[in-house]
Order: sequence, then structure tokens, then C-alpha cells
Amino acid sequence: MKWTYDDSNDSFAINVGKFTAPRGIDVADITEAIYMVKATKLDSDVSALASLTLGSGLTIIEGATEADAQIKVKFSSSDFGVGKLEIGNRYYTGIGIKTSTMTKFLEVKLVDDRLEIAQDFIHD
Repeated sequence: MKWTYDDSNDSFAINVGKFTAPRGIDVADITEAIYMVKATKLDSDVSALASLTLGSGLTIIEGATEADAQIKVKFSSSDFGVGKLEIGNRYYTGIGIKTSTMTKFLEVKLVDDRLEIAQDFIHD
């Protein structure tokens, strides 16, 4: 997916319901979620270039059915810049969820785990 540099007004959604519903997890039971952007898949979690959580960049959106549930992702301006999300770079992304009974994040399998930061045209 391409995302415009410093775009913190728009958002995109990840369908998590198709992953959680077959596992018997209701979206209402999700207590934690994390979305990370890393330079390589082997980078440690603390080395993530962006790390969004529920209430801080992530919002759960319930659907008409459990399979329609989504998590909305919205970057902030502080996620962009030198050493963070930079123009022309391609990154790896991942999202994990937890319920009150989980001690570790359950990783949602993304169809497209690549993120490319594209040059913005209006530099305000």
C-alpha cells in the first residue's frame, strides 16, 4: 500500500473480523491492539518506526457482522520524518490483538504487509 508522506488526516481500515470471527473472538472482547511499521521483519518491537495502539492511532469499528469488524489506522505527524516513516522507503507492517485472556498478541495475517511512503505534493 502507498501512503502519502505526513498524511495524518486520512485513515485506512484493516478488516480483522475475517481473522477473529472464525476463531470465536468477538471484536467487543479486544482489549488491546497494536499496529507496527518496521524496516525489516527481523527488527525488534522497540525498533519499530511507528507503533500505534488503541486510543492512540487505532480505533475499533464494529461491522454489521463480526466478520465485518475493522480496525482503523491513523498516523500522526510525529510518525513521519528522519528515522521514522520516510519518503521512498518500503516498510513491513503487522497488527496484533489481545483479549483479557491473552498474555501475548495474536497476530492478524495481513493480505498486504508492505507500506510505501510516497512524496507529498503540497508541502504544508
